[in-house]
Amino acid sequence: MSLRSVLVSLLATMALSGVPPMDPIYDIREAASLKPSEHKIGGSTQVNLFPVPQDGAVGTNSLKNAITVCMFSKNGMRSINHFHNAVSGMSPSGQYMPLLSKDAIAFGMTRGFTIFDFTHKKVRDFTIHTSIYRDIEQVCATDAEKNLFLFWSKEDEPDAAYLGNTKSFLRLFDLSGEKAILLEKRPLQDYETWEVYDKKVFLCDFDNYQLSVFDANLKPSSHPLVDIIKMNKGTASFVMIVPHPTLPFAVFYGGTYRAQYVCWNQPFRDEKIQSIFGVDPSTLYYTFSPDGKWVVFLHKNSEPKRSYLMPVSEKYPNYLGSPILLEGDYFDRDKFAWTNNPVSLVGASNGKLLRYDLTKEGHPEAEGYPSYWDYVVEKDLEKLRKAGKQGLKPIKP
Repeated sequence: MSLRSVLVSLLATMALSGVPPMDPIYDIREAASLKPSEHKIGGSTQVNLFPVPQDGAVGTNSLKNAITVCMFSKNGMRSINHFHNAVSGMSPSGQYMPLLSKDAIAFGMTRGFTIFDFTHKKVRDFTIHTSIYRDIEQVCATDAEKNLFLFWSKEDEPDAAYLGNTKSFLRLFDLSGEKAILLEKRPLQDYETWEVYDKKVFLCDFDNYQLSVFDANLKPSSHPLVDIIKMNKGTASFVMIVPHPTLPFAVFYGGTYRAQYVCWNQPFRDEKIQSIFGVDPSTLYYTFSPDGKWVVFLHKNSEPKRSYLMPVSEKYPNYLGSPILLEGDYFDRDKFAWTNNPVSLVGASNGKLLRYDLTKEGHPEAEGYPSYWDYVVEKDLEKLRKAGKQGLKPIKP
């Protein structure tokens, strides 16, 4: 597990003494549920999963020294191995990232970084660090078209008084040529986490609950969330911030107030930060689907742990719909991935994959609706109106 994952886990389980109450949007105990289809994959543990360019598929490098693409259809699942033994050390783990392009994926492995181009059947392998005292902890493309990649590396200090003394840095590399070219470097503090959204780097200071934003070249930039957090000083609490890919709202998680929601540039919506579930459920790893219509997250401090899905729509006062329990297992970081065309969620369980079908074809109850998502949203809004929640009023007959 990376330093970042450990950090998020520790902060998400902090004591909550002295925390003022915040009215939650939802009660996670009232969640509906969704059953998966099961597909045997071999082995007895959970494999790592990541998105791939193929339709209706996810990938893993946990089974062989290859990229195994698992493709789903109404007839079940079939898998194909690509790039077998293309580079050493491809299996069984890595520092994964979102889909690179319609042709390629990429991930970090210890001190190296590899791009796998499925269309042209080419592999581009880069040495990011030569020193044994450096390891890649996280990587994201700040501008995939320009081959700009940002790496977080944790470095041991070989001359330190004792082993385990480390420093962290963000390094921006140009990978357009045969060798990695370092463009920018800045230290990363122990109280900072980061992620890339829409070619902007979000740097979260969770000690002071501040957000800094940089462009694809790691130069200072701006985002409405910076001012929103300043306006809501004292109520914003986060380790990570996850903005929606297209709609003007974001989810905060990992802080004292657990999961929070806020929107911006919405004259008919309140721009105050709100609690999604209250302070009791410790929820992590919020990840939006490729089409932005769903978000998945992990409820970490339940027993057993649980994963949930929520619909996303402009029809909700807060954009987020009621939670839906994913039956079968829970999915920690790197143990789930979204498929494209059609969009569905796939999670790794011991020796098998669990696919949560989000298509209309997989849900006869959605007959008469344009899609399963439309069905879920409309039924959920009916329930919320009937209960008079979130300011929604019942529709008069």
